Amino acid sequence: MAKVKQVGLMLVRVGSTVWDADSRIGGATDLPLSEEGVGTCKEAAASTSGTTSVLFCGPDEASRQTAEMFSATCGGKIRVCDTLAEMRLGLWEGMRESEFEEKFPSASRQWREQPEGVVAPEGEALLDAESRILKALVRKIDRLKPDTERFALVLRPIAFGIVRAAIEDRPIGDLWEMIRARPAVDLIDLDAAKLETLRARASGNESPSKAVGGVA
Repeated sequence: MAKVKQVGLMLVRVGSTVWDADSRIGGATDLPLSEEGVGTCKEAAASTSGTTSVLFCGPDEASRQTAEMFSATCGGKIRVCDTLAEMRLGLWEGMRESEFEEKFPSASRQWREQPEGVVAPEGEALLDAESRILKALVRKIDRLKPDTERFALVLRPIAFGIVRAAIEDRPIGDLWEMIRARPAVDLIDLDAAKLETLRARASGNESPSKAVGGVA
């Protein structure tokens, strides 16, 4: 089947959970949206223009809830993908950020400043999560029908930041900026150059214009 040469992407960050409200490290822990998260997602979905042919999301409840709200307003079938799950943060998950900073000041500082250089006990390395998520995304794109106009990607925060960094051809060390300084819902035109960059990042090669920053 011919691959798409250009396609629209609706990139959606999953709504907040009670752990977000409590400033706890979420990672891949399966949690539902909080009341605030439900309200924010409903409002965002209602105000988003355009339609989607398919929505891909991770397997956790908050991701599925968010995808359902956007599917209701923008159309498209929901496809749950384990390979799009949030980065696993092992024994850090559930810990309050203040407790993390107090107990593990060095790891906390490195997680903020150079996240690709630290791995949570029993967790997943950021570069491994990046590889998993980008490979999954490229596979989904390459299986789209050539006439697909737009699809949606509904992701938890770190996964969202990983994809955003790849699309903008930014080093993975810019993860937190990609999460905090970008809109929770964005309509992006994936042209041939951006698709080439995504495929290069997913294959573990340098992007056409720059190398991925940082070392593990």
